[in-house]
Amino acid sequence: MNDRALRLRLVAPGILLSAALLAGCRSEPAPVAAPTAPAATAPAGDGIPWFPGTIEEAFARAAAERKPLFLYWGAVWCPPCHALRQRVFPLPEVRARLAAAIPVYLDGDTERAQVWGEKLGTSGYPTVIVFDPDGQEVTRLPSLLPVEDYADLLAAALDAARPLAERIAEAERVGPAGLPEAELELLAFHAWSQDANSGLDATRRLALFDRFRRETPPETPVVRSRFLALWLAERSTAEPAQPLALEERVEALRELEALLADPARRGVNFELVVYYPGPVVRLLAPEAGVDRDRLIGAWTAAARELEANESLGRIERLLALRPQLRLASIDALDDAPPPAVLQARVRERVRDAAGAIRDTEEMQAAMNTMAGLLEEAGLPEEARVLIAEHLGETAAPYYYVGWLAGIEAEAGRNAEAVALYRRAWQEARAAAGPASMSAFRWGSSYLRQRMKLAPDEAEAIETDGAALLADLLAGPDAFSGGNRSRLEGVLAALDTWKAADPESRQPVVDGLRERLSTACAALPAD
Repeated sequence: MNDRALRLRLVAPGILLSAALLAGCRSEPAPVAAPTAPAATAPAGDGIPWFPGTIEEAFARAAAERKPLFLYWGAVWCPPCHALRQRVFPLPEVRARLAAAIPVYLDGDTERAQVWGEKLGTSGYPTVIVFDPDGQEVTRLPSLLPVEDYADLLAAALDAARPLAERIAEAERVGPAGLPEAELELLAFHAWSQDANSGLDATRRLALFDRFRRETPPETPVVRSRFLALWLAERSTAEPAQPLALEERVEALRELEALLADPARRGVNFELVVYYPGPVVRLLAPEAGVDRDRLIGAWTAAARELEANESLGRIERLLALRPQLRLASIDALDDAPPPAVLQARVRERVRDAAGAIRDTEEMQAAMNTMAGLLEEAGLPEEARVLIAEHLGETAAPYYYVGWLAGIEAEAGRNAEAVALYRRAWQEARAAAGPASMSAFRWGSSYLRQRMKLAPDEAEAIETDGAALLADLLAGPDAFSGGNRSRLEGVLAALDTWKAADPESRQPVVDGLRERLSTACAALPAD
């Protein structure tokens, strides 16, 4: 999601040992005949006729009526979900296309949603998947596209002749020259980073992107640039890092500079421009010098044009400040602030945006960007003040209470941080329900942070840990999807906490583990 959300996770070295406890604990979606909860309460005001029944019933309706199925996986607290719903779903052309499909909204807090999320291979919110009438996946739509391109891509997905698995197999066999133009575009615009079900491991995926960035005809520069961007994002973040040969770097630099200079290519590769400046610059220009300076200059100029583009939404224009912050300090020490003039512009843009927002949904979407920019600009106290001032104007305040907790923790104010982490858990629990994914998301974060920031408070850790697990285990998807991964994180953190004082902490850990073992043993055998 963002840097703050990532920092809320505490990954401990004992995670593999802890995960062994959960090895046999897994839920499966109920059979079609079994009663299940509705897909979700439809979001109000977006104009989409969301299907009112269960996921199973939606797929059955699509098959019976020979219609494609449009599945939107979202969450009430998710800032990019609110941005997508405000920016894309109200478009008349989008609503017109979805009238010929079965649109399904699956909220991550809906009962058994995490079971379905795991089955569908969702990797974060929002995820948008188009299925054919037979329930086979056609594509996943990326969120950070220009709105005019989103509607066109949706139309192509709903009209697709064959599912994604067949398209990938054919692509690997014949290359871009052997694919119809529409299928080539669907591959280029597929949301690969949100797809755990594509069947391609990292090596095959990188090879596909590399081949297609080279072989896609130059006469289709936008599609070709998408494969270049996919390859650069994957290649620049691969571990272990492997440098490119000089000839390959020169070629990629030339194509990337063309992408940055072209508004059309820049627009459809907004994600690369905003989120990958540092890794890509280090890949293509690994040493200080002329090449690095030229690439940083081109990237910064592209970002400035995006920032000034009044046809973009408020959040997109704010996001254009992010690469400028990253590039301004790419060669600086970790604790060096960005230039004062850039800090001032971030402060001004954020102040103007916050003052102009009048809608709780937009504030939920934009606060994530505004506070993140202030922190990246070296202004965490201003981020704290901004969040506190506008907290009541957001759609899901607990999301930002957790953010405030992180700021307090980084400032060394541990007691205040622990209190805020716990408050975020309790507010999420009240808003989404005790057994919801959101309650466990914020509750597990609180428990891990309490063990880290207040490790001697064993009684509170035991009491709140037992309450958190009791809530989780009352739901049908305790061991699935995001719940499972966060549960593994909690078990690993308990191991780390126990290791510092085994004698006094072992009984606490044993008691919590016993609760899980009992719940796991009660599950039906596979």
